[in-house]
Amino acid sequence: MKKQLSIAIIASLYGLNAQAAEVRSMGMGGVSAVGGSYLSAPTNNPALLASQIDESDDFGMILPGVSIEAEDSNDLVNGIDEFQDAYDNLEMLLEAAENDPQGANEEQLEAARENLIEKFANLDSELLLGVDAGLVIAGHTRFGSLAVFADTQIDLKLIADIDEVNDSQVIREAETTDELEDGLTSEAQAIAANVLEVGVTYADNYTYQGHEFSLGLTLKNQRVDFFNYRESISSFDEDDFDADEYLNDESNFNVDLGAVYKVDDNWTLGLSARNLISSDYQSIEVNGHISTYKIAPEVTLGAAFSTGYVTVAADLELTGTEKFEGAEDDSQYASIGIEGDLLKWAQLRLGYKHDIEGNYDGKYTFGLGLAPFGVFHIDLAGQYAEDRKGAIGLQLSYTF
Repeated sequence: MKKQLSIAIIASLYGLNAQAAEVRSMGMGGVSAVGGSYLSAPTNNPALLASQIDESDDFGMILPGVSIEAEDSNDLVNGIDEFQDAYDNLEMLLEAAENDPQGANEEQLEAARENLIEKFANLDSELLLGVDAGLVIAGHTRFGSLAVFADTQIDLKLIADIDEVNDSQVIREAETTDELEDGLTSEAQAIAANVLEVGVTYADNYTYQGHEFSLGLTLKNQRVDFFNYRESISSFDEDDFDADEYLNDESNFNVDLGAVYKVDDNWTLGLSARNLISSDYQSIEVNGHISTYKIAPEVTLGAAFSTGYVTVAADLELTGTEKFEGAEDDSQYASIGIEGDLLKWAQLRLGYKHDIEGNYDGKYTFGLGLAPFGVFHIDLAGQYAEDRKGAIGLQLSYTF
């Protein structure tokens, strides 16, 4: 067996394009309908492009915004490495016993078998990884606000599908390396979808019978690169691993709509509807297994209260989100966040998001913003949940 199985699988994804998570929103619990800046409009709510502009801003850009989120509750990455060490040790002892039956150390063999069984049982879990990155360029005129953007999102699941009963028996009874390798039936699977979006967002402010509101529209092309790799744990060999063999892609057009309503000088309501055109993307078949990645409408209702120095925002996702079909990864979040602003030079953010579906633990968020001279902006954000679940984000942006 080859070493570093987990590293090889994750590294294979680097050939994919690495969705810009707007880091200000991320620090405030992920609020998006009215919680982001105007530069967040392409990925949050198109109407923000007009509703959130400052009188001094004519042009702005995000170059770049990056975030990484991971969940590895049972430490699968280290578990795979420990399993491989234990496997190699047993394999070495079996080879030695085959070559010199009289010199075989039965106590060492028995200890190696039990160690491998223990490490094997620890593998029955999964790892989730999300990587977001992208850029936005936006400008404002008397005819409305316009932004062009490109962003990309990788969603990865690394799964160890363990047949503990059969494989424990094989490990205890195997007398040769061939019996060990051929008898194991457990498999590892890596499925990943990379969604690359390139598009344009337009928004403007309107007044009707004394009511102020903003409307926005995003038109975008979505390309989905879908990676599906499944192999028995014992026969995995990164030297023979060719990512292109397990990768396919498909492109479609999609639309986002958004609205923001200014209730008064302090209160704002927002509604966003992203990915109005549903699409299902299928992977290539690998060892009889086909995976499906789903893009479906995402509707979010939000509200914000701002005094200029303090902003409190809350979101409710009206639709759930399912990414990999059949993977029990549905989510539907209610989020709340707060930001304190010091003369527009520095911002401190805190938030919390709760999954109504109950598939994910509650997530606590925090963020820091620095904006010297109101031109160059540095935003940092973090997210924490119990049992090895967290995220970090960094964004550099410029407004003129």
